[in-house]
Amino acid sequence: MLSAYPEAASAVDLRGVAIAAADLTAANVTNMETFIQQLIGNLQSCLEAYKAMRGTVAGGTEDLRAVRIDAAVNQLNLAESMPKQCFLPYVYAENQSPIDKEISSTTGLASRASRIIRIFGTKDHPTQ
Repeated sequence: MLSAYPEAASAVDLRGVAIAAADLTAANVTNMETFIQQLIGNLQSCLEAYKAMRGTVAGGTEDLRAVRIDAAVNQLNLAESMPKQCFLPYVYAENQSPIDKEISSTTGLASRASRIIRIFGTKDHPTQ
């Protein structure tokens, strides 16, 4: 790795190689700081989305219990789309991180719930 770095390649002694290594280390530290800041920002957005989603799902559940079928479907459909901002592009390929897997699971459950409501809710109770 150091041999590809011009400062290291042109070094005339071990001190020059050490300086090149230190410079590369500093650059890597700066890159990692930027990466971590972006990750923290992404995780903060993800946390906010899940906090909002909790309220939306609770509202959908409440609507379902009160037999407000259309309102429940609308709430769960909204909840299904909320966590998609949690993709962590800097760490994993899409749908590969533990968070992305949880997002897929959560959105899948919300989608299934709204589909079930549409299928069975309309048979047992007309939509309102």
